[in-house]
Amino acid sequence: ISLMSDANARGAALEPLMNDILGYYAQDSRGPIRRTGEQIDGHFKLDSHWYYVEVRWRDHKASAADVSVLRDRAKDGFGGDMKALFISMSGFSGECLKRLVNKDDERVILMDGFDLRCVLDCQIALDVLMDEKQAALIRRVGPFVGARTIIEERMARKR
Repeated sequence: ISLMSDANARGAALEPLMNDILGYYAQDSRGPIRRTGEQIDGHFKLDSHWYYVEVRWRDHKASAADVSVLRDRAKDGFGGDMKALFISMSGFSGECLKRLVNKDDERVILMDGFDLRCVLDCQIALDVLMDEKQAALIRRVGPFVGARTIIEERMARKR
């Protein structure tokens, strides 16, 4: 997929792979949602929470506006109990990370391409990574904590 030059083709190829990964880890994974006026790349249930998923593989980093669309859909979905997983293979802009700091944004877990690679390389399980990212959001560490930091912190706790 990484050799594909067309961003839309990369995203289209990544979506089923991501849904396969979610199907492996999640209690229930239902794939994409196509409704009039909106598209959600996937949705799944993990630890009694439903998540909407957005997967982006563009040449530029995701912006706060990109993430806010999914956050607002999650906020309005399932009686307000829906969460969101936003995966941007190119990461997130500094503006995005500065703006995603309020309590409403605790429902959005951010992952980048390196995070996904750590899951695919079996360095950390997806459910463990998401749990650690959610804990960091609650502790107000920041809107994004990468897999490398999480893996290093988990190893340090074991010592």
